[in-house]
Amino acid sequence: VPETSGEFIPDTRPAVFSLTRIFPNPFNATTNIDFNLPETGNVRLEVFNLRGQRIALLLDGEMNAGRQIISFEGNNVASGIYLVRLQQGTHIATGKMLLVK
Repeated sequence: VPETSGEFIPDTRPAVFSLTRIFPNPFNATTNIDFNLPETGNVRLEVFNLRGQRIALLLDGEMNAGRQIISFEGNNVASGIYLVRLQQGTHIATGKMLLVK
């Protein structure tokens, strides 16, 4: 329980599950995946090529509620379009990113 100082501190948890943005996009080497979790729980974050093959598993475990930013390093993959899949329980969000070398 945090100490109280007489001032109101609003709940900063996001109201909805969302894959907010991927930045920079297009990217060269490294990009950031920004997402919101309204509740603590198991989260899976994966990157796929356009053939549907998973090329990276970035997260697979418990995460706290709130805004999260995870980096993806594309040094070992070819230039091209990749899909990001974020899942928490029954919530799923996808995004597209472009790697340009």
